[in-house]
Parts: sequence; structure tokens; C-alpha cells
Amino acid sequence: MTLKYIVETAQQGFDLNPTLVDSLQNGVLAKAVVGTLLKTDRAHRRTSYIAESWTVSDDKKTWVFQLQRNLKCSDGTEMDAEHFIWSLSRILKLHAAKAQNVSVFTRLKGWQRFLSEKSFHLDGLRGDKPYSVTFEFSHPMDSGFLAFLSIPQFGFYCRNNFDSSGNWKGGSTFVSSGAYTLNSDPSGSTLHLSRRDDWPLSLPGSAKSVELMQIENFSPSAETKHVFVIRSKKNESSVPDGFEKTSGALTWLTSLVVSHKINNLFKNRSNRVYFRKRLQYYLDTSDFPKLSNAFQAKSFYADFPGIDESESPSMYTDVPENKSVLKLVYTSGADSALMSHYLNAIQYALEGSNSILEPELFDSKNENAVTDFLSNEKFAFRLLTSSIGGGPSNWLNDMMFCSSIGVCFPDPDSAMCNLIKTQESLAMDEKEYASRFNEILYHQSSVIPLNHSGAVWVHTSDISAENISPLSPSPLIEQLILK
Repeated sequence: MTLKYIVETAQQGFDLNPTLVDSLQNGVLAKAVVGTLLKTDRAHRRTSYIAESWTVSDDKKTWVFQLQRNLKCSDGTEMDAEHFIWSLSRILKLHAAKAQNVSVFTRLKGWQRFLSEKSFHLDGLRGDKPYSVTFEFSHPMDSGFLAFLSIPQFGFYCRNNFDSSGNWKGGSTFVSSGAYTLNSDPSGSTLHLSRRDDWPLSLPGSAKSVELMQIENFSPSAETKHVFVIRSKKNESSVPDGFEKTSGALTWLTSLVVSHKINNLFKNRSNRVYFRKRLQYYLDTSDFPKLSNAFQAKSFYADFPGIDESESPSMYTDVPENKSVLKLVYTSGADSALMSHYLNAIQYALEGSNSILEPELFDSKNENAVTDFLSNEKFAFRLLTSSIGGGPSNWLNDMMFCSSIGVCFPDPDSAMCNLIKTQESLAMDEKEYASRFNEILYHQSSVIPLNHSGAVWVHTSDISAENISPLSPSPLIEQLILK
């Protein structure tokens, strides 16, 4: 039986480069063909996968993972500790070559020497036994580290996906280390995958073949069977006849990111605070567009309270004499009603700034577009939707604010990253940590929460979704059981 897995998006083409698989559509593909040490279950807990077990030292500096035996890449090469370490060291070099901070891995022993030398040797990453992988950190690492080992960015990329110099090959073929093999060129908008008969970790009832497609607006045919769709924002309330709908938890945040790096009035923190206050006033006093699974945000996380601010600026300062152009970049998936709502709010908030707002659609065909989008150096504003989890998580905050592999939220005065480093030693309880996080976010006023939403999936009734976590932005192909 064939599963049709559809991602509603205007973007076309997939890419398995490890530095690019954090996007939704690339992540869906990567999770099918790239094995990870751990995986996430329905309760969003980290469970065994390629690693069958793990232990951590009392001082939480040394983590040891025992790999499953008798697992092989699709080209027949052994998936042992030496192979994984060979792979991960090259993945980390790929990220470093793009000046991407890889978060928790920068705490591995010998990291600075690893960056400065051409060698792929990293002191804190070793295989003491054939199926034993050891991570040794320079200071204690909490269990949030496990989340990084369950995402394909840091999965098991088989050796033959790299050339002899350790560079990423790319191209039309891919050697799988997961439940499925790729039978078509990954750059296409429709891909064909086959479940591996030699992969012992496949779930009974998972699809033997898969068509993975990118479609801007999905319309089912009369003979639709075994179809699973990740809905776009603009179509999330629409449920086709014969389909069932699942709304995930409110783990997505749409925010307005205000750059402090561009030479305009927002280099000044008080102007960012004044802008945020005006923007919030407009949003609080106007009608929020009616959507099935999106709600106006009062804070970063859905269950966070806002904070009371006793003092705030009453006007913009250092306003330029000549009108300045402030560029705003947004993606094609933005709901049209919400987009209009937010543009009106931003225009209102900019009154008195002698500025002109210039919206610009993200150009997915421009090879430099992603770098420009995440740099905080080209656009005054970024309208960004990102997965933030269900509550305060130090490892995820580290990725969002202190790493360049995720959404690159700005941290103008480094207060957020200092908080995250402090919390690595579990210095605060969850309530204190959440409160401090919120205070810093409001003080910096560089990330302004706009709305919370959850993933929306529709699927035909001949697919069981009982294995899917409501916190997952993109369910694993192998977790969808066909009836």
C-alpha cells in the first residue's frame, strides 16, 4: 500500500543537506531516510532508536550511548560507533563552515581546536567500543541534550553521502540510514520512497511505499486513499470530504523579529520598547482574524502571563530627518487575513518614526535567501513562525536565541544566552526560569509574540494517527499506520 504524504507549501524541491533539514518539508524527508540515535514518542519523550540505551555520569559531563547491532546503511555499510562519529564530525564541520553555532555541541571537549584545525578529530566525541558512542562535555549537560539526538540535523548520515574530503555530495542519490530509501532525485517536488526490508526498526503496518509531495493547495480526487496532509495556515480550517482533522498543541509562535543590527532607530532599545507597546495596543484593541487554530499571543509561550511594566518610553527618540525605509520579510505561507492585520498594526506602531514600511516576500529560489532571512542584518523586521515547544525548555531556547541553526532570534545584550548558560547547571526552578525569560524578552523587545498556533493535519480515515505526538510539527512517515 502507498501512502501519499503531502506538505502544503508554495516552495518546490527538497534538500537533504544536513544544514538545511530544519525546514518543514526537508525535515519530513530527512526523518524518513536519516536514522537518529533517539526518537520522540507520542508523549514527546525521547526513546531509543539507533541507540538502544544510554547512561550519564553523576557529574552530567559524560554521556554514553550503546548502539543497536546489525543495523546497516542502505548501501550495506555497518552502522557502528566509528561510522557515526565519522559522520557527526563532518556534519559539525558543515555547520561551522556556514558560521552556524551548533548549540550544545560547542560544549564538547576540544571544540575550539576542532574548529581551528582541518582535522575531523573532536576530543569530546569518541567510540571506546565498537557500538559505544561517548560525548564528553566541558561542564554539566542536562537532559535537553537528548533532544538534539532525535532530530535529523545531527542524525546518522552514511559515509557515502560525503566525498573523500568529507564534503557533502548532494546530487541525485542518497544513502539511507533510516526506515526508507529514496528512489528519486531529492530536488524534485514529488519524491518516491520505499520501506527498507532490511530495517528491523520499522513499525508494523507502516507504508511500504510513499509519495512525498509539495502542493500549494491540496484538492482530493474522488478515489483518495491513504492520504496525509500537513495543512498550510491559509487552508487550516478547511477539511475535505472523507478526511479527519487533527489540531496539534499550541507549539507554534508567529512573532515579529525586530533587528538591532541595522543602522536605524531600532538600534536604540527604548525605540524597540515603544514600538512593541504601540503594536501591542493596536492588537489588543482590534479584532483578531477568525482562524480555527491560531490565537493572539499575550506572551512567548501560550500559558505564560504577560508582565506589568511600570515605566516605558512615550515617543520615539533620535528620529531621522529623512524618511527611512524599513524592510519587512515574510513567507508565502502567511495567512492573508493575518498578514493584513499585522501590516496594519506595524503601520500604526511606526507612526511618529518618519519611516516607510516595505514588505518583501521571501524568495525561496534565491540561494542566499535563507542566509539573508536569518542574519538579522538585511531586514528591519522578520515575520516568522517557528516551533517553540509546549513550555520553557532551556535546550530549545539555546537553539532559538544562541545558535544559528534555527530561527536566529536576536539577543542584543546577551542577557538571554547568559540566562541559558546559567540554567545549564540547573540554577533555577522552572517558575523562576520562566519569569526571568519573560522579563528579558520584554526588556530587549526584539522578539514580539503575535499569535500561537498548532500544527493542523488532515488525513483519510484509512490512516491511524494514534502514534503521533500532538506536539510534533511534522509526524514521522513511519508512524502513520495504514489500515
